[in-house]
Amino acid sequence: MMRDIRTSVAIVGGGLAGLCAARRLHALGIDFHLFEARDRLGGRILSANDQGHSSNDGFDLGPSWFWPEMQRGLAALVTGRRREAS
Repeated sequence: MMRDIRTSVAIVGGGLAGLCAARRLHALGIDFHLFEARDRLGGRILSANDQGHSSNDGFDLGPSWFWPEMQRGLAALVTGRRREAS
């Protein structure tokens, strides 16, 4: 006998892995809660200017190269905005 099991998933961390998990769960219609300690999403993806402040035209501090205009799908995950991935 099959039962319809409803559950909610906890995702700890709003870095790349957490955001990808959230996107996949959302696509599958599964409820989730994403917990992030910082006041922004993206984990180690961060650009800063020469004063150390967050900046769109600064230098990368993150785990890999990330160019929002080249990687629109990833940019949408990090900023929380939906854009069409090219």
